[in-house]
Amino acid sequence: MKRLLLHCCCAPCASYVLDLLREQFDITVLFYNPNIIPNEERDRRRAELMKLVKLMNKEGKNCVEVINYKGEKVLLEKRDCEECFMHRLGVTWFMAEEGKFDYFATTLTVSPHKNASMVNEIGEAFSPKYYVSDFKKKDGFRKSVELSQKYGLYRQNYCGCEPKE
Repeated sequence: MKRLLLHCCCAPCASYVLDLLREQFDITVLFYNPNIIPNEERDRRRAELMKLVKLMNKEGKNCVEVINYKGEKVLLEKRDCEECFMHRLGVTWFMAEEGKFDYFATTLTVSPHKNASMVNEIGEAFSPKYYVSDFKKKDGFRKSVELSQKYGLYRQNYCGCEPKE
């Protein structure tokens, strides 16, 4: 089975994407979100992602493993989604290359608040190994909300960046 490195922004978004892709790939989950502030919020999201993977693995939905890439803290001068996506996908691509993964992807496209075309263009610019997606299609976002309820996941109400003024 092909190996996929999946950048996950949070457990709620990851829930549907993992459920969808687990039949096609051996998935390794990457939690790398240096944009999230405060640190307590980032820690809570990481803990929820670990909780989700453990629960899914107990159900036989093997997610392989979770990598937590600490990296440097990234604070953008202004809230710039494109720059943030580029940074996170760049790290994901680099780790996918180092780990000899067949593909890399992100859960960012499950959110109705994210521009899937922009995310995909950035991913494809890094490598043809990028798995193009728009996970919000076919009720993906709704399904992620349902799975979040099923697993009792914390659902945050902001992307993680400092809100615009």
